[in-house]
Amino acid sequence: MLLMMAQLGIKIEKHHHEVAGAGQHELGMEFEELIQAADNVMTYKYVVRNVAKKIRQNGNFYAKACL
Repeated sequence: MLLMMAQLGIKIEKHHHEVAGAGQHELGMEFEELIQAADNVMTYKYVVRNVAKKIRQNGNFYAKACL
């Protein structure tokens, strides 16, 4: 997923495996101007879902709670 996003011009700032559960990961993009950031989010979701589907997995998105 990271390689595909890099090919599409999305700059990834960080990525790591979450401790909470099996198969949970966090991929963090670098900040961009508002319109470019919105485009990157849509591309990001498309890449995650389609790469996951290709390897017979499931890609979901949940909001991160920040208190």
